[in-house]
Amino acid sequence: MNQRLRRSPPDVVYTPIDVTSNLDGLARLNVEWVDRGMAQTSHQRVILDMDSSESPVHGQQEGVAYNGHFGSVCYHPLFLFNHFGDCEGAMLRPGNVHSAERWREVLEPVVKRYQEKATVLKVKRNEQRMWKSCRARASDA
Repeated sequence: MNQRLRRSPPDVVYTPIDVTSNLDGLARLNVEWVDRGMAQTSHQRVILDMDSSESPVHGQQEGVAYNGHFGSVCYHPLFLFNHFGDCEGAMLRPGNVHSAERWREVLEPVVKRYQEKATVLKVKRNEQRMWKSCRARASDA
């Protein structure tokens, strides 16, 4: 028999994943990606559009819950896009949260980044209550 076939596979070393640093790294990567795209445009202002979505699941994944509005067991992620279609931010949330829950955690870092670059912002949100709050916060800064 061939010697290679008789060898046992090399030992596999599993290292725990640091979820926080992975998420931070992905966020930085996304910021760099969007910044590179924005550097290729001659924009005077940026329009940000925030909305939640339904992400149905099949199984018992951590954080899923029944959402009566969607009528499904799902996650209820929150997305923030600019008017060029770039995803500026996102958050995976449990399925049973209100569509506006934790929006500041997604929006505020992006607004701050653009304000540091002296870019004019307009924030669009389908839900009237959140829109008023976003508009007030953007005009305060």
